[in-house]
Amino acid sequence: MISTRITYPPLASRMGWEGLVGLSLHLDQHGSLNQVRVARSSVHKVLDDNARKTIQNIGRIQVASNLTIQAVDTEIEVLYRLTD
Repeated sequence: MISTRITYPPLASRMGWEGLVGLSLHLDQHGSLNQVRVARSSVHKVLDDNARKTIQNIGRIQVASNLTIQAVDTEIEVLYRLTD
C-alpha cells in the first residue's frame, strides 16, 4: 500500500506545513512506475519532493502473475495533514 510508505518530512512537521500533492505517473505493462512528476504543487517544495521521491522509490507495483496490465498514465494525490 502506497500510503504506508509516505513519511512526513521533519521540516514540514516542525513548520506545521500541510498540503495536497498531485502526482502524474506512467505505469508500464510490467508494473514499473516511470515519469513520476508533480502535477499539482502543495505550495511546499519539501512536501512535493517527498511525495515524488517516495513514489519513485517504489519502483514497481506487484501484479499477480495471472494478470496482464496495459501501460497507463494516471494521477494520484498524496495528502499531508498533521493531527493532534
